[in-house]
Amino acid sequence: MLLQSEIAEEYNVSDTQVLTPNGWRKVNKVYKTIPLETVRIVTSSCELICSLHHLIKTPYGWVHAYTLCQGDIVLTENGSEAVLIAEETGEMEELYDITVDDPSGEFYSNGILSHNSTTFAARQLILSHLLPNYKSLYVCPQHDQLKTYARRLAEMEAAFRFDNGKQNLYNKVYEDGSAIDLNYCLTTANAVRGKSVIEVLLDEAQGINPDIVPELLYVQTTAQYPSTIFAGTALSIDTLLEAKWQASSMGMWHIRAMDDAHWLNMYDKDTLLKVCDNPQGPTCPYTGKLLDVTRGCYVHANQKAMAINEIGIHVPQCIIPDLAYNPIQWGKIYKKIQDDDFNKVLQECFGIAVAEGSREITEQDLQRLCVLTDNHEEIKKKCRNGYYRLIVSGCDWGGSDYNQAIQTKTSYTVHCIIGVAPDDVIDILYYKRYSGMDYRDIAEEIANTHKAYNGHVVASDFGVGLAYNTELRNRIPYDRHFIMNYVGQAAAPLATPKGQHMINQLALNRTEALTNVFKDVKDPHLKIRAGSWGYTSSYLLDWLNMYRVPVDLPSGQTAFKYIRSATKADDALHAFTFAYVLAKFFLGVPLVNDLALEQRLRSVLYGPGAAGVMAPRSSPELDRLLRGGDPNYVISL
Repeated sequence: MLLQSEIAEEYNVSDTQVLTPNGWRKVNKVYKTIPLETVRIVTSSCELICSLHHLIKTPYGWVHAYTLCQGDIVLTENGSEAVLIAEETGEMEELYDITVDDPSGEFYSNGILSHNSTTFAARQLILSHLLPNYKSLYVCPQHDQLKTYARRLAEMEAAFRFDNGKQNLYNKVYEDGSAIDLNYCLTTANAVRGKSVIEVLLDEAQGINPDIVPELLYVQTTAQYPSTIFAGTALSIDTLLEAKWQASSMGMWHIRAMDDAHWLNMYDKDTLLKVCDNPQGPTCPYTGKLLDVTRGCYVHANQKAMAINEIGIHVPQCIIPDLAYNPIQWGKIYKKIQDDDFNKVLQECFGIAVAEGSREITEQDLQRLCVLTDNHEEIKKKCRNGYYRLIVSGCDWGGSDYNQAIQTKTSYTVHCIIGVAPDDVIDILYYKRYSGMDYRDIAEEIANTHKAYNGHVVASDFGVGLAYNTELRNRIPYDRHFIMNYVGQAAAPLATPKGQHMINQLALNRTEALTNVFKDVKDPHLKIRAGSWGYTSSYLLDWLNMYRVPVDLPSGQTAFKYIRSATKADDALHAFTFAYVLAKFFLGVPLVNDLALEQRLRSVLYGPGAAGVMAPRSSPELDRLLRGGDPNYVISL
């Protein structure tokens, strides 16, 4: 089915005919499209290149061309034939679609039976027409996901019998005051700031950074009866979606067995495997008969969540009638269950989260770092005696102990002290986690501990803004205190922020910084050392609560970004990272492109108090300037 925005030209014709299942029929109109993504379908007698969403008939109904796989059966002018090749071409082409003078609307495209229109109803579309001034916001993490959903919604809307109002593919406004807005937000909520809606639908929520959810939901502030829906597949136990599921009513579909004596819990792994162990369809394990998957009900395990309307439902593929009763679709599910890794089956077919998602580092990698003593008096003595060339404190301010908005994160203030040893390895000397939000007392203890370890410089996050960092600066000279503000992956590794900022505030590329930390953890030659696992494990395990996700850059390229686990804190990792970045600069890693900033950092890190310092080689240009090689250039400190 073509969208209006995909039609480049339209022609009325009267002297052209096309073959249909009912014989030759007149073509009413021909539509030339804009360039569209295409797919190639080949059978034993036919070959068709068409758009991804071109409808093709199978013995079991109409399907989009992109959903066909090798071995699927399609209807052709020569009868039913198996698909030999089904592949996306990766090319954009101008295509032609037609409408025919036949009640069925069907015709043969290069021998394959096709259709020119279809319609489905969507929850967003129906509510926006039934309820005046109903404003709905759809959010997903990736642009490709957004595009797929927008096309689907547009297909439904094109066949909708009510007024379609003013709209484009991503924004729709109706005469009754209702509106639908579609956006994608992976790591920031910039795209939805300033909006005001009643309903928020977070699709593919397992990929959304949980840190931005409170800001996403802020768009419902003025709604009298806000409605929020989290949807997707919780692939691992540390995603936002799984956290919401565990906090919900946890509704699980129970099917009455064909013996009428048992109920089948379709969230139970063993039961699911038994039900799906038949190529003919979902089967009752007690009688061997095919199940009626609609003969059941949801049983909610968490009645307290049910009472406050935190409703969650689990929908595995095998209980969806269109999949369970369609031999082609069921065959795909059955084959995946037989062939794929068990964890992958649990995730993709049954919608059950498994172990934590993939990480850059492992617990074994972290244990390998634990080679230092836990005798803190001995460590302090070494610090006072100038053993370490540079000693840096890192501080990550905790936002709160519990996030009521999404009921997931526990956040603490963490203080970490590291030292650059004579062999250029970074030693973790001290870690402490503070609960609560009495930042005056916390800042006092951080400053005292920093001095006890003969600390030279402090790096803290900007997270809570001016107030709490000021508490720290009241106790530590401001020129020895750097405030790190994380910025996006397109920025320089370390730079002076644009616009207004605090003294000694730096813009730190979050992705680059974390990548370098993980790279050093994985290095076979120890670049980081820590105390015993018994002492440091509660902090180092925070380092595992971060995983990579792809992200679309403004340039159109795809990069990656780290987001944290929805159910666990990562403060200990960031406290270390802030200190680590200054230590790496001290060791000569080229992080700064700004000559003035480089000189300012050098003057602090290599100045009085950095015991036993031997400055690494600076850039040739900076050396020339420091020697007075350019009298017209002035460095301002």
